[in-house]
Amino acid sequence: MKTNLILLFLLSIVALSCTPEPTLVLSKSKASISTSESAPVTPATASPSTSVTTTVTTTPKALCENGSTDELICNPLSGSSMTTSGTNTSTTTTTTTTTTNKTRLGLIAQLYEGQPQWVNIDKYILEGSKHKENIFFSNFDIPARSFSEGFGIGNNEFLKNQNGDKLVEWFAILAKGNLVLPEKEIGGFYHVVSISDDGIRVIIDGQTIINKPGQQAPTIDCATKLIELNPLIEKSFELTYFQGPREQIALSTYIKKIDNPAAFVKGTYCGTTKAASLLLDDGYKIISPTWFTLPAGF
Repeated sequence: MKTNLILLFLLSIVALSCTPEPTLVLSKSKASISTSESAPVTPATASPSTSVTTTVTTTPKALCENGSTDELICNPLSGSSMTTSGTNTSTTTTTTTTTTNKTRLGLIAQLYEGQPQWVNIDKYILEGSKHKENIFFSNFDIPARSFSEGFGIGNNEFLKNQNGDKLVEWFAILAKGNLVLPEKEIGGFYHVVSISDDGIRVIIDGQTIINKPGQQAPTIDCATKLIELNPLIEKSFELTYFQGPREQIALSTYIKKIDNPAAFVKGTYCGTTKAASLLLDDGYKIISPTWFTLPAGF
């Protein structure tokens, strides 16, 4: 019996000596005791970098949407009331943009400075001093008025003539672009009329239809021939105008559809200085900004 007790005591000592030491495992939050062996640690693998591409889509702006600059002068003869939308507070004309791309609407002109007593368009274009700035016109809806503000180029600055004074007289503009019948209009033959002070020349699709190049008071000038227009088909358009002595100006273009071209007769107001209201009463309307598109390159 005594021998058995001694054997049991010895066996218990041996068993205790074979028990593994406790392993201390640490975490960020606390330490814990584990009586099992630690698992091998697998090194962390970095996530692959992700490249993010951001595409910014911008909507093209119409010319003159931000006003005049030293490179582009906007609607200078119309005064502060005229904007690129074509609304002129001096008339009741209302225009609505159709499917024509808004960024392509308008005409671009070059400005030619002449000398006192130059009273013919051609002399300005052939011999005048050409200014570097482009001139933007949404359309021509400029009733007879005083022109003293000149050609603003932003920051309260204005174009100067060769003498260093504000340019308000003895100049010509040559505007180019296209005349296009809006989609909702009816195709057919149309008649164009202008009112200008001073001279004017209008060429459509290569045909000179109005040619009054000399000095004159605000005069109703009627096209010598009809033009054929069809929806969304562009016809080249060119208008030359000159302003003689200060300071009265006028420059408006009107149009009317002629249902029976064979029987068309020009109005008795043609070539006179009568009121523009006669044109409106006879069915003419101002050529809207939506009828003009920019020349190639703009």
